[in-house]
Formats: sequence, C-alpha cells, structure tokens
Amino acid sequence: MNPSIMIFKLAKLMHVSVHQIRYFEENGLLPPALTGDNQYRMYGTDEMYRLAHILLLRQLDVAVPQVKRCLEHYIAADDQALLKQSTRTLEQQITDLQVQALQQRIGAIQA
Repeated sequence: MNPSIMIFKLAKLMHVSVHQIRYFEENGLLPPALTGDNQYRMYGTDEMYRLAHILLLRQLDVAVPQVKRCLEHYIAADDQALLKQSTRTLEQQITDLQVQALQQRIGAIQA
C-alpha cells in the first residue's frame, strides 16, 4: 500500500490521539512513511502494523525505551517474554488487591 493516510486519519483509525502518534515519532518509535512538501505526515500499512505493535506493548506497561529496543531488534521470543512478565505482574496485582480487600473486611468486622 502506498503511504496515503494522514496522521489524523491514522489516529482515528487506531483510536489514539494525534499527540500520542507524534510522541511515538519524537521518541523514534514511529517515523512516518514520508513527510510531504506541505509537512503532512503520511502513513502506510507498515506504519499501521508498527503502531498496533507499539500500542500492544504499551498496554502491557512496557516502558517506551524498552518498546524502542523491541522494535529495533525484534525477536518473537521477546514478545513472549514480555507477555509472560506482564501476566506475572497482573497476577501479583490481583493477589495484592485480594489481600487488601480481605484486610479491609477483617478490619470492618473487628471495628
């Protein structure tokens, strides 16, 4: 696909803000396919997939510098390791919240 989507259309399509796309660009994560003479950023299919990958990693709470390393040296096993780490983190957060809820219940009973 030829680069044909402008930044605001990409933002709308991917349900993110233009500001967020520019932030990813400024941090070297998502360069546009090309910038026209009018300075409009244009994006193609490759950039759409790259943005989807970035957004997935960010949803997993992967820090921007680590996302950049993942994109520069992509190995599928890295994504698997990140998913496993994210799962462990979420499981720990769930356990912590369950303990807090139990402590609150016990405190309410004792009061």
